[in-house]
Amino acid sequence: MADSARGQRLDHRLIDTLVNAYARQGYEAMLGGIRAHQTHLVPYYENDGFHVLPPGAPLDLQLPIGRIRYPADTTTRHLVRPLVPQVSYRAGVLKGLLTGR
Repeated sequence: MADSARGQRLDHRLIDTLVNAYARQGYEAMLGGIRAHQTHLVPYYENDGFHVLPPGAPLDLQLPIGRIRYPADTTTRHLVRPLVPQVSYRAGVLKGLLTGR
């Protein structure tokens, strides 16, 4: 980041813009990933409302038709952020997706 941009929270404003855009388009959650060695990014994403899973931990999506597992290897951490009230995350499981359809 350029020195002139430091302290302006541009990175957090970008995340907020993306979250709002996805929510307006009807998305129920945001998923992502970071490399496990990028430990400095964990508090960054947590401060922006994401749950950051441990390295290698799978993410399960509980859907009306059953559960889908997104595996991860030990070099990856999943990121997850519910965007609507009916969707929740707890202990590696994202619940409530597609229930209103």
